[in-house]
Amino acid sequence: MDIIVKNLCKTYDRNQVLDHFSCTFREKKMTCIMGKSGIGKSTLLSILMGLEKADEGTVSGMEHQKISAIFQENRLFEKSGCGD
Repeated sequence: MDIIVKNLCKTYDRNQVLDHFSCTFREKKMTCIMGKSGIGKSTLLSILMGLEKADEGTVSGMEHQKISAIFQENRLFEKSGCGD
């Protein structure tokens, strides 16, 4: 099933990172999301994974998807000092 994103909007304070973003991610196709820092790439992925809520817009096709992610920050373990 394709993932269909329609008119997603997301603002943090006064910084609008997604402004009516729409896209169709085709089933069994690979998509690369690229752009400058702060443009909304991580926010889009967080919305698709259900970690964030969009201010406006819809996402369909994610209802029965298994989602995996690797975060840039240390999310599971604190630094132990080993190897640093």
